[in-house]
Amino acid sequence: MTDSSSLVQSISSFEKALNSWAIIDLPTLQKQLDSNGLEIQANQKQSISSRKELASNTKLFKKLDQDEKLSQINKLLKQYQNEIDSLTKKNKMIENTFFAVYRAIAEAPDPKPLLTLSIDALSSLKEMDQLKKQNDALEEKLLHYADYDQLKVMLAKSEVDAKKVADARVKAKEDEFKTS
Repeated sequence: MTDSSSLVQSISSFEKALNSWAIIDLPTLQKQLDSNGLEIQANQKQSISSRKELASNTKLFKKLDQDEKLSQINKLLKQYQNEIDSLTKKNKMIENTFFAVYRAIAEAPDPKPLLTLSIDALSSLKEMDQLKKQNDALEEKLLHYADYDQLKVMLAKSEVDAKKVADARVKAKEDEFKTS
């Protein structure tokens, strides 16, 4: 796979994940879960107190004589039925909360690999910035070397020209001495 197709695939994965998590709307989901959590907590407290009351009423019922038990049994059965109805209602609320969360995140991609890729990309950008600065410094240094090389060539040319001039003068002096 080429780098460009890999990049396109990564961008596509990010877009899909972003769309999925936008649909999930995590802040709203968290608020709903907070609200449901408080309701569940209140229901737990209410369940404990109603079970204690039911246990107390059951103990009292057991102490009654047979005639009173017959008259009180319907009241006790109604309390048991109310407790069952209350537990069923609470259970239904908890199930609805669970399935709402489940439906929201069931199809969402795992954000960990995408976040890891993001961190890698950020560190690559930092490395790229460092390499760019290093490259700029090396280019600047290379420009100085290029100037040095030009100066070296010019100096060598000047030395050659100076030697030719000196040789010409020496030859002129030698010719002058020979003629004299």
